[in-house]
Amino acid sequence: MSMDWGNEDLNKAHDIFERWDNKLESGETISSAQFENDFSSELGVSYQGLKSIILAFYKNGQWTNVCEAYVDSFGNTPAMEYHSIMRRAR
Repeated sequence: MSMDWGNEDLNKAHDIFERWDNKLESGETISSAQFENDFSSELGVSYQGLKSIILAFYKNGQWTNVCEAYVDSFGNTPAMEYHSIMRRAR
């Protein structure tokens, strides 16, 4: 992931994932728009940039349940990049 992030940015990303993980644990479903907005407002990350983040964290085995829930929030029409996550999640 070539985001040129420092520790503070990485910690913010982990905080966002943790917040959504807690929501999922309490029975909420993920809203792709709200999830994307969190990354946009807190880290200035666009939808395209978020794709790289999701794939990097998932590949690294981090926050996989959040990554899978985010991909699932698109139903049967996730971005092509997410198909490997979609196949594993379902």
